[in-house]
Amino acid sequence: MPLYGQGGWDPKLIIGQIVVIQCIHYLAQGVVFGLFHLLFASRLHLDLFFAWETTTVLDTPGWMVICNSIIVALFGAVSLLVIVERARKCVDFAFTVYFLHWMLTMAYSGFPLSWDWWVVNTTCMITMAVAGEQLCMRTELSDISLETIRSQWGATTSV
Repeated sequence: MPLYGQGGWDPKLIIGQIVVIQCIHYLAQGVVFGLFHLLFASRLHLDLFFAWETTTVLDTPGWMVICNSIIVALFGAVSLLVIVERARKCVDFAFTVYFLHWMLTMAYSGFPLSWDWWVVNTTCMITMAVAGEQLCMRTELSDISLETIRSQWGATTSV
């Protein structure tokens, strides 16, 4: 079984998928933070996205960031199903999302020194990968209906 499928190695497709999933990741973060802002009148600022100091279990805004991260990981799992469509690639793409997030966090606020940040982001990466794999496997292993194949090929004969 080839590693890259019938299409083979397509770096443009892979880079495009990485960009789309990363954009979905930050768009989902923005939407969830926006909902939290409407529900709890929290302050919206860029630190919520990229400052590692905001991820803490010691205060309410920190818990808001942690809850946001978990919700966004689940959005990421669905995006893996829609964009990547292959269970065997989910771990790679989930790791890439959180690796790039780590790089952007370091560029914004320096190396994360909080164990809270590391535990939350590692847990979210694992959640995104495992949930994405499960969703993709469910799709990959679903039964193929002969009626679907017949309608796609335009066959008029009955079995």
